[in-house]
Amino acid sequence: MDLETLVRRHGTDSLGLELYHEKSTETSFFCLNGSITSKESREFEGFGIRVCDRDGRVGFSYCQSESQLAAAIRRAAGMVGHSPGCLGYSFPQAGKYPSSPSWLDSEAREIGCLQPSGAMGMFNDFISSCQEGGTIALEGGFSVESHEHSIANSNGLFASSAGGSLSASMQTKFNDNSAYAMHSSQRLGDFAAGSIEEGRKSSLLAREIADARALPSGKYDLLFELPALHSLLSEILLPSFDGDSILSKSSMLAGRAGERMFSESFTLLDDPADLRGFFAAFDGEGVPSSGKRLVENGAVSGFLLDSRAACLLGKDACGGIGNCARNSFQSMPSCGESNLVVSASGGAADMAGEYIEIHSFHGTHTANTTTGDFSVISDLAFWCNPKSPAGGERVPVKNVMISGNAFRLFNAFSPVGGNQGRFLNLISPRIMFEGVEIVGST
Repeated sequence: MDLETLVRRHGTDSLGLELYHEKSTETSFFCLNGSITSKESREFEGFGIRVCDRDGRVGFSYCQSESQLAAAIRRAAGMVGHSPGCLGYSFPQAGKYPSSPSWLDSEAREIGCLQPSGAMGMFNDFISSCQEGGTIALEGGFSVESHEHSIANSNGLFASSAGGSLSASMQTKFNDNSAYAMHSSQRLGDFAAGSIEEGRKSSLLAREIADARALPSGKYDLLFELPALHSLLSEILLPSFDGDSILSKSSMLAGRAGERMFSESFTLLDDPADLRGFFAAFDGEGVPSSGKRLVENGAVSGFLLDSRAACLLGKDACGGIGNCARNSFQSMPSCGESNLVVSASGGAADMAGEYIEIHSFHGTHTANTTTGDFSVISDLAFWCNPKSPAGGERVPVKNVMISGNAFRLFNAFSPVGGNQGRFLNLISPRIMFEGVEIVGST
């Protein structure tokens, strides 16, 4: 399919036109109580259409076939009047794209050729890893996806990519205790090894938290493992960097570009080209991928902006564009993140004193993403005392309520170890936060 030709064919002098084409196949398997219970397969194809008038007003529509394009473009044009204007806005210009690594193309082909029997074998290996030591693989799923994405607009931009990914998740249970395993990857080998490793961790945690004790209330140093850190960043802190929040001034960071809001040892990068995560050569509107510093040495240095948010912000568009995300061709693109890379300079955390090891928590939906205030509960936590007479204690604790503020947490923290690990789209060392308020349970 020649998307550039379709743009020329359907474009007009009065409206800019953008066509986004997506074609994907997905096979999913589901598990209940240690057994694969069902399989689903689907094919997904269609066009996302945006038009833009001379006043910078945008209309959106979609369709599922080329024969429906003309009607869908008319629908998008009819939506323009419902959009606020943005003088000077137009769709992005063509750019130079980073080259996809050769291994990524090879991995995509292998994932695309993976047979159902091979996928079921990988899922069964994952299930087995979640059931070590008598743990039950209570409920979970496994999916294999292959996709082709292409985008073209009336400013001469054209970009296309093909890829694949695998993902697995599981709730494990031991007696009345639960833990969770999640892993996803663009590489078959990484996925096979990584999913089994995560399954074993989950199985072990579910067994370890048996007979969890109550924890006295007070202030503790908290060691966040990567799953917990991922929740803290992506669900509580990161909304403050979203372009729509900056535009509506519902973010504490609005108008504060360049200010030091965090510890000088904290740097946060959004990098869709980081090969340790999920590589993408361009974002959802075809802007070439490049790393963007959201925080540099504690100072706010960038926001998650697509081209329209950047135009509306004007001189306040800190960090530039490149953060357009799409859920599918059926949804309007919006601002979003890619790979989140945390680096922390300065001294490593002092592991000699007492601390609480936090693996995961729930309740982030109650957080105030404007102020950063939150109160969450962790059922996967351990009180640790390296200096105990027994040579170190690690005791499971239950119903740990953590109350704090995400901005303040990242003003008093230290990295644990020098290596960065990966959990989903987060690449980071483990982090120790100092003096966090804990409400214990009885």
